[in-house]
Amino acid sequence: MRRVAVTGIGILAPSGSSPEEFWRNNAAGRSWLKHEPLLEALGLKSRTVAPIENFDLRRHHTPQDAAELAGLSRFVQLTVTAGMLACQDASLGEGGFAPERAGTVLSSAIGGTPEFQVAYEEQSDNGTRPLRAFPEEHRFYDAVFLNYPPSWLARRFGLRGPSGTLTTGCTAGLDALGLAFEQIRQGELDIVVAGAGEAPLSGLAYSTLDVIGSLSVAEGPPETASRPFDATRAGFVLGEGAASLVLEDYDHAVARGARVHAEVLGFASSNNAHHMSDLAADGESMTVVIEGALRDAGVEGADIDYVNAHGSSTPQNDVFETQALKRALGQEHARRTPVSSTKSMIGHSLSSASMVGAIAAMGALRYSVVPPTVHYETPDPECDLDYVPNRSRVHETGTALVSASGFGGIHSCAVLRRVGEPDRDWWRSLEKSTVDAPAADADRLGTDTPGGAVPAPKTPAPGTPRPVPAARVHATAGGARLLHGGGGAGGPVTLFLHGFGGTAAHWEPVLGRLGPGVRGLAVDLPGHGDNSLPVDTPRELVHSYLLDVVEQAAGVREFALVGHSLGGLLALDLAAAHPGRVREVAVVGSAARVRLHPTLAAQVTEGAVDETFLAGALHRPSPQSGARRLLVDGFRKLRLPHADAETWGVRNLDLTERLATLPVPVLSVIAACDRVVSPRRSRALAQLPPHASSVVLQDADHYALLENPAHVHAALAQRLHSLRGGPASAHAPRAEAAHAS
Repeated sequence: MRRVAVTGIGILAPSGSSPEEFWRNNAAGRSWLKHEPLLEALGLKSRTVAPIENFDLRRHHTPQDAAELAGLSRFVQLTVTAGMLACQDASLGEGGFAPERAGTVLSSAIGGTPEFQVAYEEQSDNGTRPLRAFPEEHRFYDAVFLNYPPSWLARRFGLRGPSGTLTTGCTAGLDALGLAFEQIRQGELDIVVAGAGEAPLSGLAYSTLDVIGSLSVAEGPPETASRPFDATRAGFVLGEGAASLVLEDYDHAVARGARVHAEVLGFASSNNAHHMSDLAADGESMTVVIEGALRDAGVEGADIDYVNAHGSSTPQNDVFETQALKRALGQEHARRTPVSSTKSMIGHSLSSASMVGAIAAMGALRYSVVPPTVHYETPDPECDLDYVPNRSRVHETGTALVSASGFGGIHSCAVLRRVGEPDRDWWRSLEKSTVDAPAADADRLGTDTPGGAVPAPKTPAPGTPRPVPAARVHATAGGARLLHGGGGAGGPVTLFLHGFGGTAAHWEPVLGRLGPGVRGLAVDLPGHGDNSLPVDTPRELVHSYLLDVVEQAAGVREFALVGHSLGGLLALDLAAAHPGRVREVAVVGSAARVRLHPTLAAQVTEGAVDETFLAGALHRPSPQSGARRLLVDGFRKLRLPHADAETWGVRNLDLTERLATLPVPVLSVIAACDRVVSPRRSRALAQLPPHASSVVLQDADHYALLENPAHVHAALAQRLHSLRGGPASAHAPRAEAAHAS
């Protein structure tokens, strides 16, 4: 059997009319749901829809094609436009293929039903008299029936192979992909354009879906009405959408020089033979389909890195799908696999929703950034997976699963695989775009300012300093918290990194002591505090993230680093990787290797942190102490997916060789009574860099930064203030002070 590649992508969604625009807005976590007055006028319980706004045929088509399509239904216009964009992306207009071996398969659930409604109302005086017979030209049939879009694309691009239409409801987009996949894999065709389209926003669609209780009646603002997997979910939001993919024999694509976006590995579909819309809570019928898709793809459940779920936001479906994923992928792997629903942002566009989900998954494959499930506020005990709540996440994604369910009891799944290396730099441009997001979305971008959500400041022009507001907290994308310790807008900058189980707030006692001329930034690291990035983010991405944080927040490229414990290892690793950016490093309570305490790892993984156990790492563990409260709060906010999770890529990192040639000065601050990282190991670390010195804090334990902030500041102060004079002209001697207490 032949390999099947995706060589063309076309999409029209509320959030974008190109793959890049769609992926960017998807990752930004913006809501595109709108209030619909017609729903209210009809006396229906739902109030929200997700339209595609500002769609213009002239933007995408030649004047001749735009004129031809202008008189047809919106369903046709959206569907053929998405198909045309996919064909253009695959360069089908340039030839290079045998026309008789290129086909089309498109799908829709209700097609031109809104136009049928208009014709009925016109010919029956809004249903007040019997329907009059009326002559209609063929344009009416072109507008409302489902076979026009595939025939239009076939004619437009010379695709003379089989042309078909599927009407399998909400799974139809994924079913079109599956049929195209089989036609190519079995050698019947070389190229197939697969797609789906819907423009269902009409009174008839609203009424029929409302009467069966499918549409959202969730309380709150209209833009939050779709909230998959949340305990307050109350139905889906109807939306518009069209999406198409060009599938192609892999070798054929390579031979004609086509770009390969992804590879389709497997597909499965079945009917649960149970009910038109009801679903069994155990998820068994979907489990069968997921397992079938995995077998077809030749992969195990443990190979799935991300799931773009059907996630319709109905009470039944989300429990059903959660159970199916746990059964098919295995409980442990399912719990640590990111699962998200694109419908939370752009609603449910019936047949095209599953094809849109496949395109969303391809964005995760290309960039290793998984999109969020927004409006997730209240966990549901029956929906207990990682739904990537509210913020996108950097996550290595090589293989993705896309799932769909639909009326009629149909379930379908596809497995997609990344081709080549991901573009890991894209997420940095994503950061900039989310910083620039509208104020209405600030609460989803990590803003944590007393008194309410405040939009993060705009990204400055290159080279323009951006002072950090004094004594205030603001945010960059990803939920990083930055706290200003003091100093003027033009002074040197020091970035403070907390250790395992900490937060930026752990540095507040020290930051408050920074004098004039020194600026301090403290950041919630991945998996900790308010940062939405996972704890196992690869360290190269963490490096890029931290470099961007400093440059965007303070307008500088060179800075000093201070790290506590595991954060100290990260600081040293960052300095070794980017010596031109890091001028100096200080570590507090760090050693060349750090190992997580198994009891602590188990407590964090189970979400049951023992305060007394944690207090054992404090020199003065009073229950009333601010140090104890900060320590416990940090560990309670820690998101550790499993006990052996890699932390920022450095937990098992041996820095011995890299530190031996580190060109920047290193200060090791050693707590003499450290019960977490022994002083002996800290001294050993201080002997490794060629330009190193050390200071011992007498009568201090591991969390000296919380319990002895004045002493920690005193140990750091000379180094930090020396930065005001520019780069160090001479490296510090290898010496150890007796104490700094």
